[in-house]
Amino acid sequence: MNKQDRLRMVSWLMFSTVLYTAAIYAGNPQIQTGLWKMGHITMGAFIGYWADRHLLGQMNYASSQGRQLSRAIIVAAAIIGMANGL
Repeated sequence: MNKQDRLRMVSWLMFSTVLYTAAIYAGNPQIQTGLWKMGHITMGAFIGYWADRHLLGQMNYASSQGRQLSRAIIVAAAIIGMANGL
């Protein structure tokens, strides 16, 4: 795995870190809960993407409609799991 591959989705990881940090410093409990949940959702996308890449390997995604669907299902499952607080 080269350096470019390792940096994939790093922006989502940084964005979720920003959301979690903002949730810690938010004064209003409703805003804090919203930021915390948004952090969970973006972290779920990050985790789902990397789980898919490590479980099913690196393939040419543009040529395989079924492969794109499987990635969408795995990422959606990770996001739903994080959104439910698991």
